[in-house]
Amino acid sequence: MKEPNSILRDGTPIITNTDVKPIKQAGVLVKDKYIQTRKPGAPGTILGCVPGHGGDIYWVEHEEGNIAVYGWPEFELEPNWAKVNKIMEE
Repeated sequence: MKEPNSILRDGTPIITNTDVKPIKQAGVLVKDKYIQTRKPGAPGTILGCVPGHGGDIYWVEHEEGNIAVYGWPEFELEPNWAKVNKIMEE
């Protein structure tokens, strides 16, 4: 996904990229459990965002209820939601 013009709203559905890799070294302080629950190719919903840090960090809840952290380059908007957002921007 290209960098969004603004922080994505809470409740935005996303799908993580299939090439999401485990984080070996984190540049921000995040509890390990939120790093361990990262999943490639998984649908989820944005719960919140921490801007900055050289890139925004998004908290994402996956369908089974696990919460994980991702940077915006690591996911795409859910296809139907992307269409809705494009219409809203016009």
